[in-house]
Amino acid sequence: GLDLETVERVIKFATRGLKPDLTLLLNANPQEGLENMKKRMESLPFKRDRLDSQERPFHERVYRGFQEIARKEPERVKIIPYIPNDNTGIKTRDLIKKTIWDYLPKIK
Repeated sequence: GLDLETVERVIKFATRGLKPDLTLLLNANPQEGLENMKKRMESLPFKRDRLDSQERPFHERVYRGFQEIARKEPERVKIIPYIPNDNTGIKTRDLIKKTIWDYLPKIK
């Protein structure tokens, strides 16, 4: 796989340096995410895509990369803890809403 610095250079080139003002990072550990994805795939008629088909080490590298970006850019990247709640996601959804509402006054 590519190192984070290379990925960042490719992204910068592809986007001509544009970055979103706010990025929300849903912080679920890779194993938990893979298990949730497997359950969804069994219950819904979705096909796995290339990223879904990757093994755990790939998802762990991606997770670490996003954590590093969040560490470098805390004003832009907000980490939202994933809090399971009877599969409804209500707690996580409320945290996402609060983060966005807290950010809105900063928009000029």
